[in-house]
Amino acid sequence: MSSVSNFVDELADIIAMLTTDFCGDIIVCGDLNCPGPDESSVDVELTECFESLGLTQLVDEPTRRLPNVANLLDVLAINNAKLVSNVRVDNADCLSDHCLITADIAARLLSPSSASRHATFARSML
Repeated sequence: MSSVSNFVDELADIIAMLTTDFCGDIIVCGDLNCPGPDESSVDVELTECFESLGLTQLVDEPTRRLPNVANLLDVLAINNAKLVSNVRVDNADCLSDHCLITADIAARLLSPSSASRHATFARSML
């Protein structure tokens, strides 16, 4: 089994574990370093992993460009693509050899649970 296969299997296990314990939206982002067969795709195993977990990979152009090669290494995958808009891949100039991925993500802030407020209040009474 290749190192990409091992990585994808471990990533799938982690995401599956998170989705059983958490029913909200899942975002996977970062440099996964799994280049695909062409410059605008990731490794086939990673694509299949995302699809099997209900994730959509939103980056579709190279994120690392060198003089003789370009690869899509950095991903932004989510289970609810409606929450993300304006995904862009911008040159990071001299900051990195990878491009900068930017996106608008609709998120809501959760209020602290009443148990947390109670515990804070109880401690302040001591």
